[in-house]
Amino acid sequence: MIKVGTVKDMEKVNHLPKEVVEAVQEDVLILDEYYGSNRDIHKDLGGYVVVIETEEDIKELEKENLKIYTEICEYVDKIIVEEQVWVKVLFILSSDFSIVLVGKDEVIESYKINQ
Repeated sequence: MIKVGTVKDMEKVNHLPKEVVEAVQEDVLILDEYYGSNRDIHKDLGGYVVVIETEEDIKELEKENLKIYTEICEYVDKIIVEEQVWVKVLFILSSDFSIVLVGKDEVIESYKINQ
């Protein structure tokens, strides 16, 4: 699981496809603009983007109390990378804190099926 809270954290996702990096950067730029680029992503307002690469990442996220299959999300967007589908899901957890989940659709669906 990769957490990206500010533009300074973008190097963590450079290994991902360009379209995914651009989608993450779009949300992180908004968070930096409205909540500041020097914030503590866990304690301050705003939130962060979390990139899910494996089913283990989903388990780790659930330990942080985000149950992605029972929480109500605000929207789901698809990112098409060649023939692979990635999803971007926005969870608003309070009036000023949100988590954007980004991951391969097949990983997220596989975990759901296996539960």
